[in-house]
Amino acid sequence: MWTVAAGWATRADARCAPQGLAPRVLTPVTASLPRDGGGIVVAMVGSSSGENVAMPSGVQLVRGRRTQDLVARELAPGLVRFAAATRLTPGTFSAPALGATSSIAVGRSPLPGVPTRPSVSELRRVAATGMSSRRTPRTEVRATLEFPVPAGIVAIVVAWGEDGAPAAWQPAIEGQREVVVWSEPARCASAPEGTVAPPEGEGASGRIAFVDAYGQVSPFSAAVPLR
Repeated sequence: MWTVAAGWATRADARCAPQGLAPRVLTPVTASLPRDGGGIVVAMVGSSSGENVAMPSGVQLVRGRRTQDLVARELAPGLVRFAAATRLTPGTFSAPALGATSSIAVGRSPLPGVPTRPSVSELRRVAATGMSSRRTPRTEVRATLEFPVPAGIVAIVVAWGEDGAPAAWQPAIEGQREVVVWSEPARCASAPEGTVAPPEGEGASGRIAFVDAYGQVSPFSAAVPLR
């Protein structure tokens, strides 16, 4: 049976302990947030402790008595951008909701442009290593890009069909031209609540978008048949 908790979905299995999910900041620690519109990208990933840790509903930047609130906006299941509704004050802040030792720098540089729209030449299902929670060989979906993943991209979002909502996300690696856009959870692993597997049958298709370190999302690519 499937069990659902706040922010994740797992499959109960008597022979292994389900791995929980916990939030992880994808924005590099070296990044300085632009004061106008800069955001932090946080994703639900496998928990190192094995326990479930909820995604924070908001993030507060703290420096002495000064605080600045960042509001959450979901980019895909398990992928969230935290950004301020007003101009941020430059300086170095802690973010207790993201960990006791977290440090966020806000700079004066302008927000860069929205990431370039991806161009996909092929989208296909392939075999992945290991077994799924259904005790069948795992599968994943890979996209072949017309140009490599640009610098500054931290995640790739996939949506199924011509106009489907974001269905899943995967971490991005700069320079790759073949990227995983959906991966079936391994046995005892978890997927963020709301993640949607690729559709079966003829006529299935998908689109992808790039997410940069500040949470800006590119336009989605054209829909490509899923083979």
